Formats: sequence, structure tokens, C-alpha cells
Amino acid sequence: MKQFERWGLALLIGGMVMEHVMGLVGYIAFVMSIVLSIFYFALGPFYFNGIALRDIFRKSAYAHTSFLRFIGAFWAGSTLGTLVVSALFSLLNYTGGRELFLIGALSGLVILIVSLIRYRKAKDPFYRGIVIRLTLFMVLNMAMLLIG
Repeated sequence: MKQFERWGLALLIGGMVMEHVMGLVGYIAFVMSIVLSIFYFALGPFYFNGIALRDIFRKSAYAHTSFLRFIGAFWAGSTLGTLVVSALFSLLNYTGGRELFLIGALSGLVILIVSLIRYRKAKDPFYRGIVIRLTLFMVLNMAMLLIG
């Protein structure tokens, strides 16, 4: 899954660069943003908690995951999906891109603060991953809003 996320992000950024620099139609960015947003929306809580797809329906896979941690991972996945869609809207100059970014950024800011506090206390890689992803997508969206 980590390779899928890295390749998806690389293709998304590459498609955005092709759209802005070369003037090519951003089909790659469009498809990858849809795929990444569905990935974060649907599978984010499982991915962030380290639960494999084959273990989603096994009770033993959730032994180390508390209810609040799972809800936080769901919220982070929904926020990341919103940020990916807002980058797509900004790329294609659709109306609502700024509003989606505002919703994602405010929600992401709350998650970022909570994750930073929890990471300072426990040094858990779960929170580190959320902080890195949120920061990356928020910076990417700010760049898209400033460029477009």
C-alpha cells in the first residue's frame, strides 16, 4: 500500500506539472486525484492503522486500535480526500476549489494540532504519518491556489 500511495502522489504531482508547465491536458492528474481521494476516503482508517486489506474483517486486526484512534484515522482520511479533490478543482479551475480547500485546511489544522501533541507524547509513527501527509497536501493545495 505504501508503494501505491507513493506512485499515486508522484503521478498526481507529475500530472499537475504537465498541466501547468507544458499546457497538456491533465488526464493523469485527474485520474490519480480521483483514485487517491477514493483511497483516502474508503481505506484511510485501515491504511493509517496498519490493517491489511485481507485483515479488514478479522477481529484480531483491531486489537491494537482504540475506537478514538480509528475515528481520528477516518477523519484524517476524509480530510486528505477533501484536500486531494480541492487540488483537482484548483487545477481544472472549477468553482468550489477554494471552498473545498478551506474546509480541508481547517479540518486538517485541527487534526494536525492534535497529531502533533499526541506525537510529542508517544512518538507513535501513526501520528507522524498523518502529520507528514497533511502537511504535504496542504502545501500542495496552497501552491495550486497561488499558481492558478
